Amino acid sequence: MSITKVAKKAGVKHGTVSRLINGRGGVADATAQRIRKAMADLDYRPKPPEHRRGKTARPPGLHTGNVCLLLVGAPRGLLERPGISTTVATLEAEVRRHGWSLLLAQAGCLKDLPLCVSRRKTDGLLLIGEAADSPVAAYHSLPAVWLLSTHTQPQDWADHVFPDNERVGTLAADYLAAQGHRVVAFFNDQPEHPGFASRGAAFCAAARARGMECQSFIAGSSAQGPLWGFGSDSNCAKLVERVLGASPRPQAFYVPSDEQVLRLYPLLARRAIVPVRDLGVLSCDNQEVWLRQLDPRPPSIDLNFELIGQRAVEQLVSRITHPERPPGTRILISPKPIVMVQ
Repeated sequence: MSITKVAKKAGVKHGTVSRLINGRGGVADATAQRIRKAMADLDYRPKPPEHRRGKTARPPGLHTGNVCLLLVGAPRGLLERPGISTTVATLEAEVRRHGWSLLLAQAGCLKDLPLCVSRRKTDGLLLIGEAADSPVAAYHSLPAVWLLSTHTQPQDWADHVFPDNERVGTLAADYLAAQGHRVVAFFNDQPEHPGFASRGAAFCAAARARGMECQSFIAGSSAQGPLWGFGSDSNCAKLVERVLGASPRPQAFYVPSDEQVLRLYPLLARRAIVPVRDLGVLSCDNQEVWLRQLDPRPPSIDLNFELIGQRAVEQLVSRITHPERPPGTRILISPKPIVMVQ
């Protein structure tokens, strides 16, 4: 595979692709997105610049050869969750592809300093979690990229790479509209999750804009952590009762995670309702570990977890090699098109 084929597929010149993959800049964001999509479609993965023929020196700003994956306010068990585990596996592969090592550390908040940060054993940070506190000075001295969550404060000391939740919600509304549903609903038993809330708001707005009647069925707040706890069966059961008692009853609803749908199915089965057939269900995350347990299998929006990991490492490399650029870049990753379930 050559960059000539990538350039042809993306509709750009050979030199434009070369500038992007060599990190020389001068490529517009929209053009860069087309090139990255072409690279993904063609499964083209160029070696990092420092590993190509004649390139032996480390990139500017890289001193230790280490990058730290820092969990902020979250347990290590988070890495085992579907979706997040996919993203982390991609992070590890991309960091290794550059010839670097990926360290793992935890911090209860941004006032905590893991040893790799306090002793300057890392050249940059990839962060997963949440933080409402301001980072101590040592963090400001390191290039940093948050993944997956936008629920961090302040947001201008690091870059962010996360799903385009508004696009996810709009895609869900478009899909259910195309199925001919006129009364739809958003179903969420984890109200504290900021990503789910964003998807739901976008879904309802898009559904109403398309002439559908849209209802929201959202559980009350709980004491569980907003991102890391699983929803409860009791919350889900209460929402199902509200859905089935609604007038008019929804013909279909959008659920913002496969894990929630896994709780939803048996509750509907107890009422002799077959999901997808009797009541339309559109899920989200497209995680096989959950979906293979569901019959009939619902369509599910793929959040592009691999691309989130790739773009996070790419952005961190850019931050490391160009420290003069101000932080605060926000990169939205669009979901993949919904695949029809037969």
